[in-house]
Amino acid sequence: MRRVDQRIAEIASRYGTTIPRWEVVNEPLERHLHADKWCNLPEDYVFRSLTTAAKNFPAGSRMMLNEATRFSWLEFDEERS
Repeated sequence: MRRVDQRIAEIASRYGTTIPRWEVVNEPLERHLHADKWCNLPEDYVFRSLTTAAKNFPAGSRMMLNEATRFSWLEFDEERS
């Protein structure tokens, strides 16, 4: 997580005043679907990443989580079958 924290801090210091919204975490549910392909991130990496971003970006910045994976659409896929 140290490298993730460093990267978030770098992005915030470089773009923090020009980016009002930032997608901090992308598709975290995929981690659970394909755990064998993921690197060793702690279970709370989503919370930790969003918390680190909130601490490093200016007040009022919006930190986002994007979840638009196949997992999100399973219910709809079943209806179409």
